[in-house]
Amino acid sequence: MQTEGRNDETFDEKKMEAKKGNGCCTPIIVKEKVQVPVFLVVVLFSMSTWISINSVFVELPLLVDYLPEAWSLPSYLVIIIQCSNIGPVIYAIVQKLKFGGDKKRFVPLTIPWFRDVEVVSVFLIMSVCVVSTLMLSLFWMVTVQLGDTLRSIPLYLLVSICALVSCTSSVVFLPYMARFKTCYISAFYIGNGLCGMVPGLLGLVQGIGQEPDCIFHNYTMLNGTTNMSSGAFEVKYNQPLFSVSVFFVIITVLVIFCIIAFCFLNFASLFRDEMVASQENGKPEVIAGKKVEQTATDETAMVPFIAESSGSADKPAETEILTVANTPSGSKRSRPFLKRHGKLFLLLTYVGILNGFTNSLMPASLPYTCLPYGRITYTLSVRLSSVAVPMASLSTLFFPEASLNLIHSLMLIASTISVFLLVLAGQSPERLFEDLHAGQIIIVIASIIVMSSFSYVRVSIASKLRKDGGRKSLLWCGGVTQFGSLCGAIIAFVLIQALHTFKSRHPCEN
Repeated sequence: MQTEGRNDETFDEKKMEAKKGNGCCTPIIVKEKVQVPVFLVVVLFSMSTWISINSVFVELPLLVDYLPEAWSLPSYLVIIIQCSNIGPVIYAIVQKLKFGGDKKRFVPLTIPWFRDVEVVSVFLIMSVCVVSTLMLSLFWMVTVQLGDTLRSIPLYLLVSICALVSCTSSVVFLPYMARFKTCYISAFYIGNGLCGMVPGLLGLVQGIGQEPDCIFHNYTMLNGTTNMSSGAFEVKYNQPLFSVSVFFVIITVLVIFCIIAFCFLNFASLFRDEMVASQENGKPEVIAGKKVEQTATDETAMVPFIAESSGSADKPAETEILTVANTPSGSKRSRPFLKRHGKLFLLLTYVGILNGFTNSLMPASLPYTCLPYGRITYTLSVRLSSVAVPMASLSTLFFPEASLNLIHSLMLIASTISVFLLVLAGQSPERLFEDLHAGQIIIVIASIIVMSSFSYVRVSIASKLRKDGGRKSLLWCGGVTQFGSLCGAIIAFVLIQALHTFKSRHPCEN
């Protein structure tokens, strides 16, 4: 192997073997050595993607107690988060106008960081995340009088900012990770999973206290010669281990550590040595005598290898340079699209349905499902699901690829349970289960099954689409994900705010 303008140490003892025979060349096997410190720092860096929004949802069992929107608060938040998807759209338009259709665009690693669009964008996103999360700790309880009602306007504004940077991080962070060897992509997705698990575990430690105390105050009024008595309940909530403000301060500190991790990745020599496609001497690297043009901004990291091309004994086959991102998916690639569109349409339909449930309908309706059975039911449903969802996603890294039959079965089970939970929400404020403890156990287990099953199916479908249809199928998957989430948010908002299908009750009603 020969390289130009690149230090051999950056390959970390890659072993490449090529055996020529009968006029053809067997594939070269490239083994990449993983640096443990780099792997761990990538995990910490990627935790910042959705940690602020996940933290807000973890705190909902406490927020609905203190804010005037009460049980309807999640329905406002899911609409706000869906509107924040304008961020990735604007970023994509700017990138398109800047680079046009040039998919081979290259960012030299030697340019100053402040001239690197991706680095500046990551810094900006993470900095705004720190400031907005810190502001949440200070102003989450502030309300504004609008007409005859109180609204949590500061919370709405801060959540919209957090959602804007979280949505935009989805299209900025992964292209940045393409600068590193492909062995670190798994670390990125592990960090993505932990950004939901860590707030969930922190919420479980925080607790929520016991059920509220209802204190009755009796008032006696003199109406002429008649004494009239009336009374009202005062709700006194028991405090958790630490407050909502302290929770958001802890998350803020964690995001600051994520920024420090990004600084190590981008500036420390140990971590920059793990970057690929360096043009420090102005020349692209050469592998096996062939020029390899790599990009630091493609969504999939390019790992070059040599593949065997067709040829005969009389005419030696030409050696081709292929990449992981552009490798055809076998014979399926040559099949007509019309023979595959039925399966594609079905999988995309599943993607839309499950994201409509998990990102919108379930979070918005869960207070009406759980709170008739007590605060502890809502708390455990939200926070245990936050822990179970990333575990279900990460399990796809260690288990064989899910079959279509398994995907069909999990979709059927999760969808049925989701409808059941919506029926329970429709019964609010009444309880469908007479036995309180049985109802609590059933609802918590059902919520965990729904969220974890949908999470596993979502990752499995994305894997199948990537394998069968490549980048274009993943783009469709991303579009359907946002469309399904938006439809779910609109349905939830109409059911709760316009039709008042789900009804809340006062904590001391019983």
